[in-house]
Amino acid sequence: MKYFAGIAVLILSVLFLFGCTTPAICGNGICETNESSYSCSSDCGAPITAQSAIQNGLDSVKMGGSIITQQFVLQPGEVLKSGYFEGFDEHSIILDAEYPLNSIVQISTDNYSSYLKYSGSNSINASAKVICESTGTNLNFSPIYEEIAGNLTAGINPETLCGLEGLYQPCCLVMIQRK
Repeated sequence: MKYFAGIAVLILSVLFLFGCTTPAICGNGICETNESSYSCSSDCGAPITAQSAIQNGLDSVKMGGSIITQQFVLQPGEVLKSGYFEGFDEHSIILDAEYPLNSIVQISTDNYSSYLKYSGSNSINASAKVICESTGTNLNFSPIYEEIAGNLTAGINPETLCGLEGLYQPCCLVMIQRK
C-alpha cells in the first residue's frame, strides 16, 4: 500500500511542477498564452506594420517629446518614405537606422524627403525611437537627439531637412532599432 501511495505522490508532484495544461490551438478564436499575432494571427490579430507603429508614435509625440514604438517586423525589401505618414509634411520626418543596421538598411534623402529600405534577406523584429520637436533647430539641439546622433547612419542634419526657422513643423526623427 505504501508503494502505491508513493507513486501517487510522485505523479501529483510531477503534475504540480510541470502543470497540467493543454497546448494552445491556433484557429480557435482565443489568443492563448503561447500564441501571438506573429505565430497565430487568426486568434491574436494581424501583426502591427512598421508604418502603423511609426504613425502611432509620430501622432503621440507630434507636439514634442520622444517615444519607442510598438514592436513590428521589417520585411525584406520593405520601404518606408517620409511622405507615407498622415498629418506630417514629407520634409518634416527624417528616417534613419541605429548602428549596426546600416549594413542592411539603405537610407537616402531625395528632394528634402527621406526614405529607408530594408535590404536584409530575412524579416527582423524592430521598433523605432521617434523624437519630435517644433523645428529642425530645436531637434538638432535637443538632449535626446544629441544622445543618439552618434548612432545614426545617415548623418542628416535636422535643420537641413526640416528647413531653417521652422519651415516644416514639427521636425521628427524616426530611428529604426533592432529588437
